[in-house]
Amino acid sequence: MRPGRGLIRGTPPLEIQIALPTYGETEKQVAENLLNLAEQMRAAWNGDLPEPVLALPNLVTLPDRILPSEESSFNVPLGLSFSTLAPIGLSLLEDGPTFMVGGTTGQCGKTTLLRSWILSLSGMYPHEKLKIILIDFHTRTLNAFRERPNVSYVGGRSELDPVLQELSDEISSRHEKIEEAYLSKPRSFEQLKIVREWQQIVVVIDDYEKFYQSIGGEAQLLTDCLRGSSELGVSYIIAAKINDLPNSYSDRFIERFRKSGCGVLLGGVEGIDEYNNTRRPAGAVAAGLPPGRGFLVHCGKAEMIQIAAYWDQTKAPENALRDRIEQIDNEHNKIQVTE
Repeated sequence: MRPGRGLIRGTPPLEIQIALPTYGETEKQVAENLLNLAEQMRAAWNGDLPEPVLALPNLVTLPDRILPSEESSFNVPLGLSFSTLAPIGLSLLEDGPTFMVGGTTGQCGKTTLLRSWILSLSGMYPHEKLKIILIDFHTRTLNAFRERPNVSYVGGRSELDPVLQELSDEISSRHEKIEEAYLSKPRSFEQLKIVREWQQIVVVIDDYEKFYQSIGGEAQLLTDCLRGSSELGVSYIIAAKINDLPNSYSDRFIERFRKSGCGVLLGGVEGIDEYNNTRRPAGAVAAGLPPGRGFLVHCGKAEMIQIAAYWDQTKAPENALRDRIEQIDNEHNKIQVTE
């Protein structure tokens, strides 16, 4: 059936061909003629013009300077909301501890979101308040962060086990401290207040679907860390092509992310059922959204978002990333000097 051809309800139903806004043999010609028509209408109008309609841009960037924050829930903006055009984000402590960044296709913005998320956290919180574990031994797209003092970078499988063991030991230590705090002052015990005073630990895994295929016994240790770290200031962020995720029966680690149903889905709503009990937004396309466009998913709701990139059109992304990291380190060094 030709594009624009359909049926209109009636008895009997009538065949209809939808009218184009302007003439054109191709979609490109139609768009060009429509723009020309709009310019002619504007030139012919002598009265007051209406207020411009604000729209979500295709490129949203992080602020030029990411300033330190005293906010203790580790809530950082990840982009702009389609409905309000205001910054929107997620809190590691209040929305976590698990976050899934999914993509319907390649090149939809998953790695850009991870980098921007790490940059924002690093800029807003000092080293003593934030530790980042980056597991990145496939594409190594997070390699630029490896030299930062509060980053444990895992660039190969041989480096994974000692890092996970150190994380497991830290989780066990935190359990003991929580138990001691409760036994010493049971009436005034507030676990969240204690956790907010600790260094927040964030585990980030890029290309999780490839990571899972390449590990063995480490998978159980990683799952044990996740199970044991609930409400202890340890968060987990994974990124993957949504349709390539392993099933929950063979991977208990990913099962927790599905149940949490919190994160960002980029490229379209295909695969949104991977986020537990999330309603599919009415009229949303399955795939094919512009890079960086997708849905922030939380508490069963999906809100369209344009994620914030760390570069603008004047710089190559890799150069911009290095400059951003250097700028953040300089800001933290200035603060330490003044103190």
